[in-house]
Amino acid sequence: MTKALFQLFPMAADPFPGSIPHAQPQDVPAYMSTAQQHKKNCRFPYAITFDSTLFRSMRSAMETVAGLPELTPQCLEHIISHLEPRDALRVACAQKLWHGLVVNDEQLWKRHLVEELGISDKQGVDGSIRRSSWDAYANWRQAFGAEYWPYLGRAVKAWSQIKAWLAANMPEILATLRPGLSEAEVVQVEAEMGLTLPPALKVLHRLHDGQELYSDAALERRIRNKLVLRETGRGNVRMELEPEANVGPEAMARSIFCGLFGGYAVYDRRVVARMLPLRRAALWRIEMLRKLTQPLQRLSDGQDRLLPIACSYNLYDKVLMADMDSGGLSVARLEPGQLELWDAVPRADTRDGPLRWFEEYGRRLASGWYEAHSRGDVNNEGAKGTEAGVLDNQYSMLSRGISLFPMRPPGLVEAVTMGVQVRASVVFVPEYKVQDGHMFAYSIRFSLLEGWPLKRCQLMRRHWIIKPEPGRVETVQGEGVVGLFPILEPDRPEFVYCSCTRQTPTRGSMEGRFLFIPGSVERPEGPPFDVICPTFRLDVPDYIF
Repeated sequence: MTKALFQLFPMAADPFPGSIPHAQPQDVPAYMSTAQQHKKNCRFPYAITFDSTLFRSMRSAMETVAGLPELTPQCLEHIISHLEPRDALRVACAQKLWHGLVVNDEQLWKRHLVEELGISDKQGVDGSIRRSSWDAYANWRQAFGAEYWPYLGRAVKAWSQIKAWLAANMPEILATLRPGLSEAEVVQVEAEMGLTLPPALKVLHRLHDGQELYSDAALERRIRNKLVLRETGRGNVRMELEPEANVGPEAMARSIFCGLFGGYAVYDRRVVARMLPLRRAALWRIEMLRKLTQPLQRLSDGQDRLLPIACSYNLYDKVLMADMDSGGLSVARLEPGQLELWDAVPRADTRDGPLRWFEEYGRRLASGWYEAHSRGDVNNEGAKGTEAGVLDNQYSMLSRGISLFPMRPPGLVEAVTMGVQVRASVVFVPEYKVQDGHMFAYSIRFSLLEGWPLKRCQLMRRHWIIKPEPGRVETVQGEGVVGLFPILEPDRPEFVYCSCTRQTPTRGSMEGRFLFIPGSVERPEGPPFDVICPTFRLDVPDYIF
């Protein structure tokens, strides 16, 4: 019986715009009243149109229905609950009873909300809870056209993962997310740029249009003033960023580290990537093209069709560029008259690179791959360390954020020697220019675990073995780490330091050992001993954040 009902309305109604041509009045004079009645009954969020073939199909289907055994509403409900949305809406257009069963089938539309959008609470586009699952599903269908639907569910699920993690770990970043753009606003930005954005990129901004940060707002005012000065010869451009009158210096500085896509700090290099609003991305693009296009120089083919969608506070430290033609995503290294690109996501023919990158980032946050913590740490001997979420120990009270050093295997490796735990992780740094090589930043974390005989120890020396593949093995030895000699105790937080290394091949590894002494150098309590740092990989990753 179910199969028979599936076959009744192969052309009864198409709930998706454009798939059935509009009927002309002269084509269907005999069935016009029937068509009008069906259009009145079928209040769906799609453009349903009718032609003569449609009406003949519907009349034939209704005659077939009349010859079928009478089905109870319970039986019909069971059949309808197994239909896909397109088939359910076609069935609903057949008669009033079926229409009511389809629209009121809470389980049917709840299932499609969960499967297609990852929504389980009847949430509408604006975040409000709708009256029914059908109402919620219709609301999403009305707001997002056919070009978005293949990507919408993926984008909604990724945003949900990210926002849930932010709510639990970094509510200050969650508060910076902007509302989504309307379709009209997207079209306007496209017209101003002269570019057509891939739907897989637009859908991200339709849900949340990037971040609103004090530092970005100040930088935007400076860039716009520069544009006015170049165009009219009038304007005042200051090198420093001028915050709004009601924004304090700490809030201004704090916003620099509130990037949605996290960052890292190694020596004097600080990188924190935030998501740009679409209109601001268009403005940043103008400024970048001006910097890149020097007199008598031209960009490579297609580079004028790149759009920055995320970047660090300093525009030229780290920029993620979406390609409007291929739909790919790259990390850009920007220099006057030169633009070097690294694939930030594996290449594919699906033109959804930014969305795949965004989904992967959401998965990593949800799985604990990245972390954020609340403060820096100063041990009792004055040697400074940082926690994972402190992106810059120099500004530890302001630089709480998302650290891109992985905190879960296989991105994190660890080993314990005599109670001393060493944990190591790596970030690829493509934006840092290295002659014929690749730069990697690594984070090393030390702690003295409880329950071991050793109650206090101090680091004295380091010994690294770097193994490029292929390449020559290198060794690095020296006293302390980054000029420090941390003392570990069981009740102290981890001591963390960051450094970097480079290699020519795209693959390699690094391992080492650290010489510790029980007690301290000034008051030794036993002979020195080696603490092992396990091997960690130095590979250019498929996804670059």
